[in-house]
Amino acid sequence: MSIFLISCTTVDGVKPTKLSKPQNETAFILDKDVIGEMIVTNSFGVKTKTIKGLYKGKYVPMFADKEGTYYQGPKDCVYFSKDQNIDGGIWIPKNGSIEEPRIWIYMQPVKGTYPQYGGPLALTLANIPAGNVRKEWYLTVEPSLLNEIHVQE
Repeated sequence: MSIFLISCTTVDGVKPTKLSKPQNETAFILDKDVIGEMIVTNSFGVKTKTIKGLYKGKYVPMFADKEGTYYQGPKDCVYFSKDQNIDGGIWIPKNGSIEEPRIWIYMQPVKGTYPQYGGPLALTLANIPAGNVRKEWYLTVEPSLLNEIHVQE
């Protein structure tokens, strides 16, 4: 049961109000769009490649958790697919952490017709985590993306 609850928490993300404000963090600039192949690992450990990334712009420290800082980029800065860009940015772990940088997103509300999602109750339940912040744990950020980060002076 506890494994189920932990996995649901990861899937649903965390409310921004549950995260702290970053301290002494500096904004950075992505000089160009960094979109390309990244490694996706599913829950069974199987790795595949996908096209994901971040658009150029200024990324400012927005939230922090005990392991690192969430840097938010410009509107729709996370490239998810040809037809979908999402608000979010990149999560950078603290120095000495064993975690790797991850793309993070603001979870989006589910849209569509009621029958498609099983009626109004199902749609309401599906939209509970909308607006939460979720690190994409299955997605490893490629070093080439990290090389494009330039700390703003």
